[in-house]
Amino acid sequence: MDRAPLKPARPLVFLAAAAFAISVLANLPASLVPVLAGFDRYDVAWRKAEGSLWRGRIEGVVYRGAPLGAVSFRVRPLSLLSGGLAAELDFRGGALEGATRASVGLGGRIAFEGADLVFDLGAARRYLFLGAPLEGSARIALDKLVLTRRGCLAARGDLSTDVLARRARRMGGEGFVLAGTAVCENHELVLDLSGRGAEGAASLVMRVRPDYTYALEAAVEPARADLGLALETFGFAREDGVLTYGSTGAILTAGT
Repeated sequence: MDRAPLKPARPLVFLAAAAFAISVLANLPASLVPVLAGFDRYDVAWRKAEGSLWRGRIEGVVYRGAPLGAVSFRVRPLSLLSGGLAAELDFRGGALEGATRASVGLGGRIAFEGADLVFDLGAARRYLFLGAPLEGSARIALDKLVLTRRGCLAARGDLSTDVLARRARRMGGEGFVLAGTAVCENHELVLDLSGRGAEGAASLVMRVRPDYTYALEAAVEPARADLGLALETFGFAREDGVLTYGSTGAILTAGT
């Protein structure tokens, strides 16, 4: 009795090929990460890399003049099966401290999940706040942020900053913390912050468009007349007891 011809075990062949590819990638040096990620294209400098392409650490990372310190990463292998790349990132020893999960997918999709980060605003040297370089810190707690070429697809998170308190002290006041949320509206990333203290109240809304230009609107209700006069010297306009200010610029270049 003739036996039926054996069919090739295609699933096994595929798994074997995938295992071989993963083993090769696992032994590639971490120094390939800046090349594959296009650090030069995005104006990111770095000093040295340790570990492998799978798991490692890049030290001396600087983005457009802002020293981010060391970035440790661990790639999730299963993410490669969906045509994307996902990794756990940890930032230490620089302007950015904290951790997040990040992924890059097809169609220019970039996502961040479970982010708990603190950014030293003083590292953003090219930006000014009330006529002086930025001071203080900004805390970012994101459940999710998804960006595509069309703009913001999904965002859910909380933000807070003491930038106003830091500047107010320089002007003889006390100020207060601004806190709020990050959401998506019409493909724009909207950061909506507000706060209140003994010296008044303030709100700040920043809209980031798909091309990474932004529009900023601020409103202040000062409880002290001298603070109101000081804000007017920085371009705030008075209307019905409220001082307002607006500006536009680009996130990836110098703002205006």
